[in-house]
Amino acid sequence: MEYGKGKGIENIIVGDIYSESFGGHKFDIISATGVLEHQIDISTFMQKVSSLLNEHGLLIIQVPDSLSILNGYKAEKSIFMHDICNEEHLHHFDSDNLIKYISNFGYEYVNHRSKMRGMWEITDIIMKKSGLNISEQIIQKKVIDNGIKQFEEKRQYYKHKLINVLRKDGRIGLYGAGWHTTKVLSTFYEIEYDNIEVIFDQDPRKNGLQIYGVNIEFPEREKVLEMDVIIISSINVGGQIKQYLLQCGFPDKNIVELYD
Repeated sequence: MEYGKGKGIENIIVGDIYSESFGGHKFDIISATGVLEHQIDISTFMQKVSSLLNEHGLLIIQVPDSLSILNGYKAEKSIFMHDICNEEHLHHFDSDNLIKYISNFGYEYVNHRSKMRGMWEITDIIMKKSGLNISEQIIQKKVIDNGIKQFEEKRQYYKHKLINVLRKDGRIGLYGAGWHTTKVLSTFYEIEYDNIEVIFDQDPRKNGLQIYGVNIEFPEREKVLEMDVIIISSINVGGQIKQYLLQCGFPDKNIVELYD
């Protein structure tokens, strides 16, 4: 809001789109960036948007490209694949099914593009309000079946990789006390923490806390070298963690990179 006002835009409203009337005004362009995948009821959302958009107005939508997450990496290297299964993203799209779906609400296609945002692939579409209700088009069953098959294959790959490590004898440490450890490992890969002796993290705010009964400790060199195996639990900083462990003198062959 402050950024917009700094650019000279004074008429900025922060609130709930469902309860806000916007003074009875309608708009020529409405943009929904990173919104659609979070909506519990897309139909209600689209009805509200349509009521606010002028006839022949433009609707710009940006969402993560879930199909690219499934198809864009080899089976063993889909780093972000787990994000398809989380509590925040309730719906999943690629450009094709997104265009078809929005067409159902009386919009016609104008343009689309796919691009990278950081390490994410996203899709943008521009649709024009036409008032013509196109009959509902369901995503092709073949696409759904293939997506589910790929999703499960990749999930099972990582799950078995972790299970095989956790079944080994010796002292096992886990490096990383963030969302990947608290959410992804437990719910997505369904691992148990019984055989993990310690969780390392350099964030001093986390030291002394626990995750699933396992203590979080700062990775002091002496403590790191007591471990027989260390699993790196991170998406974005796995390479940095590995370099730190190597600098501590921990053997490369005993470092388990989930997303190698």
